Amino acid sequence: MIRRAYTIQLAPGALAEYTRKHDAIWPELVEEFRKQGIAQLTAFVADPVVYYYAEVVDEGAFERLFQTAVHDRWAEEFTDLIAFDEDGQVSAPFMTEIFHLETAAQT
Repeated sequence: MIRRAYTIQLAPGALAEYTRKHDAIWPELVEEFRKQGIAQLTAFVADPVVYYYAEVVDEGAFERLFQTAVHDRWAEEFTDLIAFDEDGQVSAPFMTEIFHLETAAQT
């Protein structure tokens, strides 16, 4: 698996609604994630910044997802919740991994 991470910036006061919508993620979107090779996605927040961590099967997984109709519909649900830059674009840059550690620790 390939590890990917990115951030987005929420609009002021949007965290509760952003979380509510993700708690009710559409099954068809989950299926599209699977079809495009996104094995898992986890979000963490330090309001107003949401940090995403994903494991994908190949580098093109997110690009394929972003080109689907179901993702377009999902994104429309968030236009009032996400901060946009001066050009009207969502800034969601993928991060570069600089450190990874795995141990044999068990719970």
